[in-house]
Amino acid sequence: MPIVRKVDDEIRVKVLEALIKPGSIEPNISQIQRYTGLNQATVRASIEFLEKNVMNGYSPRIDMEKMGFGLEVITIYQFDGSDKVKTKKVMDAMGTDPHIFYCYGMAGSTNWNLVTRQMFRDVESYLESVQDYYSRVPEMYELVQDKMVFYVRRPVYKKMSYTEAMVEILKAELAAEAKTGGKKINGVDGKKKEG
Repeated sequence: MPIVRKVDDEIRVKVLEALIKPGSIEPNISQIQRYTGLNQATVRASIEFLEKNVMNGYSPRIDMEKMGFGLEVITIYQFDGSDKVKTKKVMDAMGTDPHIFYCYGMAGSTNWNLVTRQMFRDVESYLESVQDYYSRVPEMYELVQDKMVFYVRRPVYKKMSYTEAMVEILKAELAAEAKTGGKKINGVDGKKKEG
């Protein structure tokens, strides 16, 4: 009988979980040499420098839709955080919710002050989660003054990781710096700020 594998069975989930842990994925020095044209010592020294100063690790890139998560939900809140006890309870609940992968404070010219990004299989599972959330954390009714919910779906017009976007910005700044004869652009000088 052939072995049946699924991308979301218990074994594959254990392997994915292990892949996101520190030390599970290491850079391929030979491949980086081929991409960059740099010698092995320079590549190794650069990786060590980056790991010590700016990198938080390595992780796999997963196609969420192939894993069955076809819906990203972005919610922007007008959140009253003046009651610290209730706010802590809501933030603790958000912190343990596996659907929420991004929760940040925000500021701007309006009263919107909190944004979350969540991952769901579909709209129905999102709506079930919201109902459950408000029943488990009734403080949400008091603290959320207003919210806007956006369902992010295909077509995707542009999708880059934070790292890819930052690398492209740095390349553009370096190109602009080369054109200006070494003048620093946006204060970028490659030195780590002290403090």
